[in-house]
Amino acid sequence: MKKIVISLIVVILLVLSYIFFFDEYFDYLEVINSKNLNLIENYYKEHPNGFFTESVKFHELSITDDIEKSRNFINQYRNSKYIDEVKNKYDAIWFREIERYIKHIKSTPGADPKAVKFFTSLLYYLRDNYTKKVHLNLIGDVVLKEFKNYDKESQNALINDIKKTPGSPPLGPNLLPLTNVYSMGHIKSLEEIVKQALKKSFEKVLSENFIEVITDDTSKSADLRIDIFYKIKNEESSIENIKTPALWEYWRYNKFVAYLMGIAIDFKFKFTIPGTKEVYYFETESFPGDFVREIGDVKNGYVMMTKMSFDRFAQDIINKFGLKKPNQFYF
Repeated sequence: MKKIVISLIVVILLVLSYIFFFDEYFDYLEVINSKNLNLIENYYKEHPNGFFTESVKFHELSITDDIEKSRNFINQYRNSKYIDEVKNKYDAIWFREIERYIKHIKSTPGADPKAVKFFTSLLYYLRDNYTKKVHLNLIGDVVLKEFKNYDKESQNALINDIKKTPGSPPLGPNLLPLTNVYSMGHIKSLEEIVKQALKKSFEKVLSENFIEVITDDTSKSADLRIDIFYKIKNEESSIENIKTPALWEYWRYNKFVAYLMGIAIDFKFKFTIPGTKEVYYFETESFPGDFVREIGDVKNGYVMMTKMSFDRFAQDIINKFGLKKPNQFYF
């Protein structure tokens, strides 16, 4: 009796397997004899681990130019019988995209030839390694000095220079201090200016899914990565060969509000392609410039000046690579 029950169970399982197999098989035949993408999506939905999934994905690639799906197929089915055909199509899609970038660069004045050459090498790396991810890391420091911490010679030079202009308010009671200028929230928002500007510009210059900028700081040393090091410091000038802090007058509604010490930022930009000697590196010093007059509430003056410097740096990178500018400002 026990053997009969076991035999019945086996027969039932075989029948069910047969039914399910042919149910999928008929769906598969319907898919490959059609160019209907909705049928393909329905197949994936109805048969998430289907026996014919690889063939269906190959069929899908034969009727679309989807770089993401081509890349995923190559990474998932490296030993597929279709792999050569998929790679050929993948390379053809990339060829058109790289040609489009080169055409874009030719019509974009002001790009740095070294940056353009590096970015082109980057595109070939992404293509040849079947990836789209570029990691972006920012590491920074804040080294600001109050006016009172400058030596007496510097202080006196600036105070006396102000006195030379009749009617100028005295420096002492009208200088906005630097104390506790930045919270961690401020620092994160400042870094986001660069992160989001670069992410949008890098991803916008190519078609969708060719490049993705990852900004979550989880990259490893072997990853394709951009490292940006910055130091927020005092902007300085000189009066009769004496180094002094740069000083800005902040006016609102034609009325003097306060003096602000200038803020400058040293930036170091390093973009490395792993496994090669290809590196694009530059250093620059960024200032808020004439935008100081647009800071709004003077209480946020130093933060807004710093934001403007970050934005200028982001725009500098975008210009060097000949990328498309985002349709918004970040300050």
